[in-house]
Amino acid sequence: MIIYMLVEPGQVGMYSASLVAWPDVRAEGATEEEAIRLLQTALAARLGKGKLVPLEFDATASANPWLALADALKENPLLDEVNQEIVAYRAVSADPVEKPV
Repeated sequence: MIIYMLVEPGQVGMYSASLVAWPDVRAEGATEEEAIRLLQTALAARLGKGKLVPLEFDATASANPWLALADALKENPLLDEVNQEIVAYRAVSADPVEKPV
């Protein structure tokens, strides 16, 4: 299994290593190699308490919360007027602001 880690200078004279997927699994060492070795030990200890289980998630099946709002507004008689106001506001907002010289 490959898990990506971030190794970076930590406190003065130390290096910090953390897992990208699990930022709470961290280690510090005097060298990069020591920080990595200690991180591997910390990960092994963490996995010794539990197990990795794959989770399938169908992101396309989740409902978009904005669609319900759009359906509610599509019959609103003021929708065209609101859209025109939005377009006008965006046109004004897009103009660059002149800065004083």
